[in-house]
Amino acid sequence: MPDLPFDLQSFKYVYERNPSAFCIVKAAVPPDYTGEEGDFTLVWANAAFGTACGQNAPSLEGMSLLQSSIPFAKEVVCECRNVLRLGQSRTFLLHGKEQGMRFSGLGFSVAKGFVAVSFTPLAGGNESDQVKKNELRDEILRQACLEANEFIAVIDFATKLVTLEYGSWYGIPTPENEKVSTREKILANISKMYVNDGEKRKDFKSTFFIEDLEERLDREGAVYMVFDFAGDKSGPVRKQFRITWLDRAERKALFIKTDISKSYQLEQKLVEDDMLLKRTALGNVDFIALLDPKTENVTLKVGDWIAGQYTEADEKKIVSYPEFLKSGADLVVDEVERNRFYDMFSIISIKRQLMTENEILQFFNLYSSNGSDDIRKKQIRFVWLDEKKQKILISQTDVTKSIMEEKKRNEQLKEALEAAKQASRVKSEFFSKMSHDIRTPMNAVIGFSTLLLKNADNPDYVRDRAMKILASGNHLLDLINDVLDMSKIEAGSMILNVREFKLAGTVSIIDSIMRTEMEKKKQNFNIYVSDVKHEKFVADENRLEQVLINLISNAQKYTDDGGKITLRIKGLPTKSALYENISFEVEDNGRGMSKSYMEKIFTPFSREVLSGYEDVKGTGLGLAITRNLVDIMGGTINVDSKIGKGTKFTVILPLKIVKNESDAEFWGDHNFKRMLVVDDEREVLENIADEMKDTGVSIQCVNRGEKAIEKLCVAHEAGFGFDIVLLDLLMPDIDGLETARRIRAALPPGILIFLFTSYDFSQIEKDAKAAGVDGFIPKPFFMTALKAAISKIEEEKNAKDPSADKNVAKDEQKEESVLSGLNFLAAEDNKINSELLAEILSVNGANVKITENGKELVEAYRAAAPGCYDMILSDIQMPVMNGYDAARAIRNLGDDVTLSDEKRREAKSIPLVAMTANAFNEDVQNALRAGMNAHTAKPLSIENFKKVAQKLLKNRIKKGS
Repeated sequence: MPDLPFDLQSFKYVYERNPSAFCIVKAAVPPDYTGEEGDFTLVWANAAFGTACGQNAPSLEGMSLLQSSIPFAKEVVCECRNVLRLGQSRTFLLHGKEQGMRFSGLGFSVAKGFVAVSFTPLAGGNESDQVKKNELRDEILRQACLEANEFIAVIDFATKLVTLEYGSWYGIPTPENEKVSTREKILANISKMYVNDGEKRKDFKSTFFIEDLEERLDREGAVYMVFDFAGDKSGPVRKQFRITWLDRAERKALFIKTDISKSYQLEQKLVEDDMLLKRTALGNVDFIALLDPKTENVTLKVGDWIAGQYTEADEKKIVSYPEFLKSGADLVVDEVERNRFYDMFSIISIKRQLMTENEILQFFNLYSSNGSDDIRKKQIRFVWLDEKKQKILISQTDVTKSIMEEKKRNEQLKEALEAAKQASRVKSEFFSKMSHDIRTPMNAVIGFSTLLLKNADNPDYVRDRAMKILASGNHLLDLINDVLDMSKIEAGSMILNVREFKLAGTVSIIDSIMRTEMEKKKQNFNIYVSDVKHEKFVADENRLEQVLINLISNAQKYTDDGGKITLRIKGLPTKSALYENISFEVEDNGRGMSKSYMEKIFTPFSREVLSGYEDVKGTGLGLAITRNLVDIMGGTINVDSKIGKGTKFTVILPLKIVKNESDAEFWGDHNFKRMLVVDDEREVLENIADEMKDTGVSIQCVNRGEKAIEKLCVAHEAGFGFDIVLLDLLMPDIDGLETARRIRAALPPGILIFLFTSYDFSQIEKDAKAAGVDGFIPKPFFMTALKAAISKIEEEKNAKDPSADKNVAKDEQKEESVLSGLNFLAAEDNKINSELLAEILSVNGANVKITENGKELVEAYRAAAPGCYDMILSDIQMPVMNGYDAARAIRNLGDDVTLSDEKRREAKSIPLVAMTANAFNEDVQNALRAGMNAHTAKPLSIENFKKVAQKLLKNRIKKGS
């Protein structure tokens, strides 16, 4: 046994003051121990260790460790085998005296206290000599004390020196010549390790540097201080310093430093866990208490008492159950309920109910415990705390909010039910109206058709009735399209057909469609475009047109004759480089809408019948479809309306930008520097100037024709004439045509003059050309339209072929008779439709062979010689074989080795068109996937079909060449 480095008196002093803190045992290693297997023999254990094992300590001596009843024996043996297999010695601290110990760090962690287990190789395992046993006890005691401390030192107040007895001053090995030093020097060095400066460092120094430390030790018995020092990356470490008397007579004291980081962290975790549980509980309950049925006392655990007179901070947390019961009953609102409260929760009733039931759960209306008249719904619960049924857990929960929410949910369900009933009523009304709306055009179709049969020999009569039949049929088609669109939207299967388009073209289409209807009622229709930064976008152009036409149609219908309707298109600021936000405003000065109807304006099947507008046709689906289309396109729609003042719809859509870098230098390349704009509307002039502001072209504006002529002449004489003149057609003094004539008479040629109008160009084209107008620009102004018009003029000037005009005439003639001489093969199972198709194609100079289903179509084409047919038309829904399968079968003929090479090539390339009532975007995609080249919807529009046929035949010629 090595010599002790200092007197064991200091360890004995610690042990004597806290003997239960150390359970100490000495185990002997067998002489033949190799570290793999083997047992250990208990040599000596103190009384505390015997208590921990539930036995008398002397009776354990000589006992096999593995065969003993010590709860942690196996863990100790397993952990120590490898340590001791080379003949090493080691002491392990086992924290606590309770069972269920587990290894942690240098010891086995349990609830409290320490157990020191020392393993030392012995010669023979027999140490019966009492002297050796005493030395062994001292050694074990020393190791047990030192395992818990970083250093132990002795302060000698007589010499004012501090002597290090064990460990190190600063966490690193301490040289022999530095183990004795002054208290001031040691503490000064230790204080430098402290994490923070300031008040806490001063506190550290003032505690251990005080001159009256001896008097303080006499007065307090011990001086304790806890400080945080710099640690590793895991954070600061917590150290405890304590000074206690070692020998008062010799004026010596123990100075001990202990790392309590782990215990502090564990304590903090327990505190946090306790607070977490309390906070969690308080988030759901008013209080939690325990009732002891034997003493009939109630102990508050969490929250406030039922009457609120005791809080968690109060010392009085235990009251008698009668007092507890009364405080709760005093808050019961109703007297009858108060009596029920007493009966239900009497101690006898509680015990009796809990004998047969798992819990008692009751609800009462209680006044708020803060003394107000606020009434709250409370849930009071009694339940056994554990299986032993020694204590009863009482909890009170405020369920006012949950009950109110449940009541609200019930009201919402009631409202939803009423809404469903209302929707059902609206649909019933809709179908009733739809029956009327559908029967009206159908009656016209059938009635006029009957009259045609009787008056077939009267051409004028037939022409008039045929036009009425066509109008009724178009109205019927609109009704069907609305119903189909709405059904797709409600089913969530509406698909956008996204493609590149020019906004100018879209606006032009809308203008041409709507202006005719406006002119019938002599309504003033204007379109203004401002701040739109780009020309091309990617979106579903058809759906955008549908949205705007729906809104403009509504405005046209509900605005009186001579009224005003305006479409304003504005570019809005955006941070995105990929999208531009475009605002579309449709405003009228018509009838307007009531506030009550505006709340349900976008509800399907809803219509407001206004006085004077009872005959306006509609399904009540247009605005519902419009709102849903805007949502699908990622936009917003808002409405503002007043009865008698008019209505304004605002749609904002994010449109993906298509950048066209080739147009960036257009104006510089064409050497256009100055442009004069003539229009009597200020807003138009401002919009054009704003559109052209980044082009480098100088823009000047006037509002009269006479002013324009004067400005042009002055500029010409000054030597800085204009390159382009943009003339409005209708102006107060002289119109655009007369202005153009005077410009041509007053100035030399070279200036480009464009007529700027929203009217049909074809009606004034001849007069405009005669007046010297070079081209036409549609309102509203788009830069793309102006550039296109300029390019067209330059192409005409650069044309070298003198027969160009003849070629144009030939092309126009060719376009008009695009179907003439073509041979078609078609599949149509409906006889009326097949007759109609044959007659339409025949009228346009084409020939057609019609089969009744897809199988006959494939067989007819297979049997035909190459070049027999120019195009194949196919219905989709047919018996025997549908149109998709027929298309695939025809394309597969291209791999049929029994056919000629020419026939196989033709089978893969012949134009194949779906001609069907399946008119949704997914139907188009299905047709293309089946091998078809195009899709045209029924009822067949001959003009649209001509365009499709011309495009397919041109592509085929290009591929063939």
